[in-house]
Amino acid sequence: MKKITINDMRQAIVYVNNGNYVGNLNDLADEDLLACDFGRDLKMGNIRVANVVIELERRNQWLDFSWETFNKTRDNTVGALLDAINQHIDETAES
Repeated sequence: MKKITINDMRQAIVYVNNGNYVGNLNDLADEDLLACDFGRDLKMGNIRVANVVIELERRNQWLDFSWETFNKTRDNTVGALLDAINQHIDETAES
């Protein structure tokens, strides 16, 4: 099954954040982006984070995201959301 990559996540965040982040997300190393906190570092509230997921679904027509996945994130970082989404993809493929 396909997975969402850090590049997919980066593109969706850049699209949704539309210049509200101070700095260029494309210049951040993957590890640094994964460690970014949506609220503190990226200045993104809940609605914008939800819009990132919606953008991922729009770009990846095969992705069917369950909103319950937000409950599975370990924290408010990009990496935690990416892991939760990919875990959801694995669980969906198994059923």
